[in-house]
Amino acid sequence: MAYIVTRPQILSMLLMLVEVLILEKTFRDEHKWRLLILPLLSLVCINLHAALWPLMIIVILPFFAEILLTKFKNLESKLNIRDILLVILGVFLAGFANPYGWEAMTFIFYSYDPSIHNNVTEVLPPSSAHFLGKIFFALSVWLIVIYSKKSIPIRYFLITFGFILLAFMTTRGIFFFLMLSTFPIAYAYKDWNSTIVSGSSIFSKPKMILPFVILGVAEIYKFTNDPNITLNYVPLPDKMFSILMLIFLICFIFGYKREGELFNSSLPVICIKPLAFFFAFQFILFTIWSHQEDTSKNEEPLKPAIDFILEQDRPENIVLFTGFNDGGYAGFRGLRYYIDARPEVFAKSNNHIKDISKEYFDLRSGELSYKEFFSRYNFTHILVTDSTIILYLILEEDENYEKLFEYEYEQWGGKHKCRIFKPVER
Repeated sequence: MAYIVTRPQILSMLLMLVEVLILEKTFRDEHKWRLLILPLLSLVCINLHAALWPLMIIVILPFFAEILLTKFKNLESKLNIRDILLVILGVFLAGFANPYGWEAMTFIFYSYDPSIHNNVTEVLPPSSAHFLGKIFFALSVWLIVIYSKKSIPIRYFLITFGFILLAFMTTRGIFFFLMLSTFPIAYAYKDWNSTIVSGSSIFSKPKMILPFVILGVAEIYKFTNDPNITLNYVPLPDKMFSILMLIFLICFIFGYKREGELFNSSLPVICIKPLAFFFAFQFILFTIWSHQEDTSKNEEPLKPAIDFILEQDRPENIVLFTGFNDGGYAGFRGLRYYIDARPEVFAKSNNHIKDISKEYFDLRSGELSYKEFFSRYNFTHILVTDSTIILYLILEEDENYEKLFEYEYEQWGGKHKCRIFKPVER
């Protein structure tokens, strides 16, 4: 797409991953100075993605719970309750260092509105009908089975099942689950030695290998069966990813230890770390690029519409009606528009003026008459796509609106239509 904005959750997830890494490292040794970094991470998070800032404190709670349990059982711990309480206090106080103070820190608690967010797919609970939902539910069941067979620290249990609960409530939570809840798998597999030859360990049994094989095959199958991707289109990083995945599957299945050495040679041990790094890096690129369209053939879908509107008048003279997913590009081109895909910004609890998000979804569902709606605003142009099907069809039949422009475009593997109307002056 010609218009793209990095989502802040990319940064907030990275900050929380660093936070967990610091807590985990400090939990294993006595270098408590690392904990001083956490308030700084809190400061960065509140100014980059205030909506998810409370998770900076929530992520600490599993470690706090393990320390409490350790003290309750009169066991030794490298951290004490005072250390964690001071960290939580520091993270909390750092949250005030933002332009909006307490309002930004509590943004998430008054921004959710079921009447609005029930129309946003990524906020709804995950469904097994979608590929991401299938992966989440399968991985969750696998983790439950593995953890039931293996004794793991309480902090790992709480982190994993805490984010499983979050992902069950909202599809967006799956990404936090994958980022922050899957690393305990490494702990569960820390005693794994072999796959085929050495069969004495529970972690060498085929059932422990099967999930990795299924995941790899499923991703390759999805990639190779995407009708929108041809061999000539596949980017080089994606081809490299497929090769690396094949190498990893072969090494995983056929690799085993003999007399304490992998393949009786130290060379694979030297190679495995950089190979793992490149594998993870290619997975990121694969995930991003395998969901992109061929930008050499498909430009921004709304570009023809916005180009046409800008040919009609100067940007400052245009007041444009757009749908939920269309306003961002219009604003990028310098036009004043009705709404974009940020429902929280257009909620009255945040803008303190009007509940525009609810108004739009009422209009789209037909609960609000389009005649009453347009009487509230002085739109010079109206841009509708077939995603807002009621307006798309009814405005063409209304003599009070003149159709100026219409075209067809391809997006997400399907054909769609866009129409531009203008109110008729009487």
